[in-house]
Amino acid sequence: LYETGHERITFFANMWSTSVQRAPLGRWGEFHLYNNIYSGNYTDPNYPILYFIGLGTSASILSESNVFDLTGSTDAVLKTRIFQASGGTIFHDVGSWFNGAPFTDLEAQAMAKVGAAFTNSVGWTPPYPYVVGKTPDGVRNHVMANAGAGKLDLQPPHTTP
Repeated sequence: LYETGHERITFFANMWSTSVQRAPLGRWGEFHLYNNIYSGNYTDPNYPILYFIGLGTSASILSESNVFDLTGSTDAVLKTRIFQASGGTIFHDVGSWFNGAPFTDLEAQAMAKVGAAFTNSVGWTPPYPYVVGKTPDGVRNHVMANAGAGKLDLQPPHTTP
C-alpha cells in the first residue's frame, strides 16, 4: 500500500480519559507511545472502554512508560481492554503500569489478541532523544501539569491592517 512506511508518529504526555477506543489506532507506520495516561471505567454507561491501543494494518507500536488506570471489573478483565489487534502484528512494551503496578503482561495481552504472527521486535528506534517516566506518579504529575487546554502560551500572529 502507498501509505506503508511513511507514518512515524509519536504520542507523548497525553491524557486519554473516558476514551472508548482508538487512543490511538495505528495503521501503516511506526508509532511511539510514551509517558501517556489512559484512564477509564469498563462499566461507564456513556463511555465504556472497548480498548485503548489499536494495532492496525502494517503498524509497528513501541509503548513505553504508559500509565493505565482502569476501574469497573477485575484486573483480568480490564487488562483485556487495553489492546486490540486489527491487522497488525508488531508490538513492544517497556515499563508501563496497570493500576499502579508494573504491567508485566501487556505484551502477553497483545500476543493473545494477535495470535501466532505476533512479534515484539519493532525493528526501529525513535530518532530523537527522550526520557521515559520512572514511576506512574511521575508520569501522572507531568501529564497533568503540561497537557490540556490552556497549558500552552500560544499567541496569534501579529498582522498589520
